[in-house]
Amino acid sequence: MGIEPVAEAKLALKAVFIPAEGVFRVEANLQKGSYILSKKCHLSGGFAFYSWFSGEHEGDFVLTLGGYHPKFKVPSHYPRCHDSNWSGN
Repeated sequence: MGIEPVAEAKLALKAVFIPAEGVFRVEANLQKGSYILSKKCHLSGGFAFYSWFSGEHEGDFVLTLGGYHPKFKVPSHYPRCHDSNWSGN
């Protein structure tokens, strides 16, 4: 008998490195079957990490889990991702 996990996160992940554009991008979305505390407490949402190493945005980076604060003015070159959410049944 093992100990039951308290959470499981299944991610669809995409990573892209484009030297000519000076950007490294990682994006992910939680998939069906992700949960916290109980398998009946479903998680959803997105994640993104971008880093610019040359060009107009050189030295800039962003890490977001579930989007941005509503009052944050999101720069146009920043990624958009799905809001974090949970639901239970």
